[in-house]
Amino acid sequence: MSDIKQKYLSTLADLQHITGIAITLSFETHNQKVESWREEYCSYIFAKICLHAQAVLQLSPDLEPRDRYEMESWDISSIATLIRALIDSYYVFYYLGVDEVDDNELEFRSILWDYHAEKQRLDMLQSMQSKNSIISDIEHNVGNLFNKISEHEFYETLTKDKKKKIKQGSLGILHTNSSLSKKAGIDPSYYKVEFNYLSSYVHAYSYAYSQLRDFRINDKSSLLLIKRNLDICTGYLCYAVRDFVSIMPDQENNVDKRAKDLIEIWEHVFKNI
Repeated sequence: MSDIKQKYLSTLADLQHITGIAITLSFETHNQKVESWREEYCSYIFAKICLHAQAVLQLSPDLEPRDRYEMESWDISSIATLIRALIDSYYVFYYLGVDEVDDNELEFRSILWDYHAEKQRLDMLQSMQSKNSIISDIEHNVGNLFNKISEHEFYETLTKDKKKKIKQGSLGILHTNSSLSKKAGIDPSYYKVEFNYLSSYVHAYSYAYSQLRDFRINDKSSLLLIKRNLDICTGYLCYAVRDFVSIMPDQENNVDKRAKDLIEIWEHVFKNI
């Protein structure tokens, strides 16, 4: 077996292991009583992260010999798209459930989150010119939630630009992924490079197509490209597991030594690019 294949299979094994740990944590806390809205939302988002990782694994080449009638596909585009979705989910997960802020800001984040959801729902219904009677109820909810936002003490600390975006319904999270990266212990430059790279597949940029033009099944360079994607996925999933346990400390026993070692490795990588 070539050195490239060995490295790929090692990366694949790491992702399989940390995904298994993450899914275990999600199952073990299913229907568990929570003490706050933060824990409830984090449970939903963490499950979403687990499903993205599981789908990435299903799309990843196993390099096993196949029957002559079985079709093999190396789908780098879908893998990249799923990993970008996982990264976006991680930052929402961190923002809502892990980021340490005072109670005043935490309350404001909760109201803003609800307002943003209702405003988006209203905008979508109106854009499709829906005649559903529920629209009046949603309009009422949007108005009430915005009043709570505008009357909140924390609202006055925001810039005019943020206030405008909140009213428009285009801002549901107060911080960028780059600023959240700093708080989470991720070098923002690493985040930007990898996120932009993955986004090229999401948005079908010419850069992505230039890679796909030369991408081939069983090609060593193509396998290295998939490995790079799986490395990114493994790193962010390790952070998600780390942070989930900080919210649900009773689950630490479900994180074995190998997973803890992986988390430590990726913390070092993400902080020291």
